This record gives sequence, structure tokens and C-alpha cells, in this order.
Amino acid sequence: FVQLFHQFRVTSNTLFNSMEHYLLLELKYLDQHDEQDVVKLGQLVGNMARENLFNERQLKYIFQFFIRSFQSNNNAESPNYKFSVQALDICYLKLVLVPAAAFSILKQPLLRNSQPNLYEKVRKLSVNLTTPVQLPKATVLTLHPRLKKFEKLEMPPPRVCKLIQQIPNDPTFIQSIVVTYSQYVEWL
Repeated sequence: FVQLFHQFRVTSNTLFNSMEHYLLLELKYLDQHDEQDVVKLGQLVGNMARENLFNERQLKYIFQFFIRSFQSNNNAESPNYKFSVQALDICYLKLVLVPAAAFSILKQPLLRNSQPNLYEKVRKLSVNLTTPVQLPKATVLTLHPRLKKFEKLEMPPPRVCKLIQQIPNDPTFIQSIVVTYSQYVEWL
């Protein structure tokens, strides 16, 4: 089947895209298939991922499906779990393209407890990945009302900047700067 997908990718891109699309849609209905078909679908999707037949968006979708399947509210007998184990065992090396998925998969206790060998493969792969930095929301800094005036300080002219920079070398400049350029005292 993977060879057919390669062939259709070159000869009939529309057919290839349709086949891929409907294959991924079928993931929602795995519970309606026999276990043997679920295992074969997992092998197919795993091989397709390994052979770079999915784009980045599709790969992320597949890995998110794995993560949901390995969550603790599922069990090792569910069709989603069986599909995900088969597929991930084949395509786990592609997790380097989506490091966040690798770290999320490692957090799932169901995989760690029921498939220790597969868990170990993903863990070894993740050692060389950089941890994604995900901030849930932007950091907001709130200034005290008395400090707000410093937000919009007017930049002193270059000659005053040079004098201010010389203060560490000669602290006696402070007095003359304060007297001569009083409007820039906040810069000190």
C-alpha cells in the first residue's frame, strides 16, 4: 500500500490527497473496525509517516491522536491504543520533527506501563531533542504608579549621554549634570 501511495503522489496528486484525507478521517471510527484491521491501519499509517507521505500538519494530527490514545482514561485494549502502538512503533523516529509530541507521549503513563520497550525508544530519541518552550499566556509586567513616569522618558541628547557614561570614572560629574541638565535627572 505504501508503494501505491508513493506512486499516486507522483501520478495523481488529487487521488493521493483524497486517499490520505479519508485515511486520517477513518481514525475517528477505529472502534467500528475489527482488531486485525485496526492493527493493519496502524502499520499503514506508521509506514506512511516513516516514508514522509504526510505533511507537517498531518503528522502533528497523527501524533496528537497517539497522545490522546495513550492518556490514562483509555486502556490497552481500546482500538485507538492498539492502532497508536502499531503506528508509533514504526514511525517514532519522526518525533524529531515534532518535539512537543515526543515529550507529551513520554508523559502518558499508559504507554510507559504497558509498552516499556516502545516507551524506552521514544525516551532515548527525546534525549537529543530540545524541550519546547510553551508559555500559556504572555507575561505582563505591572509597574507601580510612581514608576510609570519612567516608561516614557525623553532620551537625553548625545552630549548628556556621554557625560552620564563618564560618571563611573569621575563621580564629580554628577553635581554638574544635575545642575546643568535638570530635565534629565531621571536618567541618573
